[in-house]
Amino acid sequence: MKLFFPKVGMAAGENLDFVPHRFWHTDSVYKSYVKLYIVDIVSLLDYPMGKGAFAYKNHPVYRVDILGWIVRVEERAKMFNYGVDDGTGVVNCCCWKPKGRDEPAAVNPDSSFREFVTDKVQTHQMQQLTCMELGDIIHVRGRLNRYRNRVEVSASYFRKVEDQSCKAEIYRMEELPNMYQNVYDRPFVLPSIVASQLRLESEESESGESIVLFSIQQPSRAHLVDRLCIHLRSQLGDPSNGFQNFFLRELETIEAVMEIASCPCLEYKQDSVGGKAPIRQIRNVIKQSVDRLDREGIVFRSGNEKEMFQVAQESLTSRLDKTILKILRADCQLPKYEKGCHYLHVMDRLHNLNPFQNISAQAVKLALDRLEEQSEVISTTFKHFIPFS
Repeated sequence: MKLFFPKVGMAAGENLDFVPHRFWHTDSVYKSYVKLYIVDIVSLLDYPMGKGAFAYKNHPVYRVDILGWIVRVEERAKMFNYGVDDGTGVVNCCCWKPKGRDEPAAVNPDSSFREFVTDKVQTHQMQQLTCMELGDIIHVRGRLNRYRNRVEVSASYFRKVEDQSCKAEIYRMEELPNMYQNVYDRPFVLPSIVASQLRLESEESESGESIVLFSIQQPSRAHLVDRLCIHLRSQLGDPSNGFQNFFLRELETIEAVMEIASCPCLEYKQDSVGGKAPIRQIRNVIKQSVDRLDREGIVFRSGNEKEMFQVAQESLTSRLDKTILKILRADCQLPKYEKGCHYLHVMDRLHNLNPFQNISAQAVKLALDRLEEQSEVISTTFKHFIPFS
């Protein structure tokens, strides 16, 4: 398989993939305040596939959570600079003074409640800043910046930690090895559907041949999914058991499917030789269409095979609805779920039952919405459901 990201080596024998900026949100590390050793923080390099983050392994990092001793204090007009040492290194933390004041101000008795609360917060921040000295323990959360070619932390939260027995530091040093092993040192891997899309983009760039990546959601293309749905249900659906397995490649042997799938390829591929669309484009159209049907609950992924699906006929849909109702009636009797079961919990329970081992979350949500329309279930929140009776 061709690699479609630039590579980054972080250790001997390690070769990881950088990820484009538009997919950073799929990494839980990017969304959180990352607890790294300071020696790793100060050695971070800019992430090469977009601005605003630094790279640890191939994880995009832009916010950190640190705990350490103050080894340097510098007061400036708008901020305090603290050098924070956790035993592995020292990083500069910029803790900003409240805007518009360099010292606490008296409360104006005629001010509104909001102004009163704001003043109290600003006063507390100034007290926190002015009370911290060399040797104190400080907890800081903030965004990473590069200033004069060094990494520093612009604090959004900071507080002095009163901990004479050093329990907080001991707990942090016990916590970090587990975080590194189970999260940070594990490579950031994109979901398979996103990785497939990027692979197609890479092949298009290398070959110079346009690959159709049209949007299935466009109204002018909706008929493609509709016609494919009709064909799958009429030709592949087996009324005797409610579903029939099929592979994506099998659809290429069906003339009607190929005729449907090649239409948008020919439209977007103006220089098609002999009026025929490249097979790679057609395969991409078929895959996008089936993925759309999977999200809508019309087909389900079947078994452990990557590209095997089954068509949901009326009997299978009815069986799904009855199974979900059975799960809700049983689980909502438990104190933990007395206020309703989350639809992802229902999906997990279905994954243990045949033939729903690979049913998608979207298909489960659609089934629950269908049951609610039939007054079989009630939604207690947007994501939680209980049986009507």
